[in-house]
Parts: sequence; C-alpha cells; structure tokens
Amino acid sequence: MTDLLHLNSPAASEVDADDDDYSSELDDDLKESIEQLEQLLSLVIFPIAGKFLGRKFAFHVWARWLDRRRIV
Repeated sequence: MTDLLHLNSPAASEVDADDDDYSSELDDDLKESIEQLEQLLSLVIFPIAGKFLGRKFAFHVWARWLDRRRIV
C-alpha cells in the first residue's frame, strides 16, 4: 500500500523544481513589469511633466521680471 502512495505522488525534488520554475517565472514577469514602468516614466511621464513644469516656471520668472522692470 505504501508503494502505491509513493508511485502516485511526485518526488520532493520534482516539487522543488516546479516551485523554482514558478518563482523564476514570477521573477521574470516582475523584471519585465519594472522595465515597462521605467520605459513609461522615461518616455511619457517625465517629458510631459517637464514640459508642464518648465512652462509654469518660465511664466513665473517672466512675470517677476516684468514686475521688477516696472518698479525701476
């Protein structure tokens, strides 16, 4: 009876190998997701934010320069 149980159940090394494959796939998926997020940030988010903040900063600096010019 115990021989049948050992034949039907996978060996411990097979289970460990399956767990390693599964965790390896998760690591690969995580690395791919992080890489996609980095690309999104560097190609889309940062340029748009820089453009917006650059215009706000330039407007602020220009307004201050005009105010100081009127005072003098």
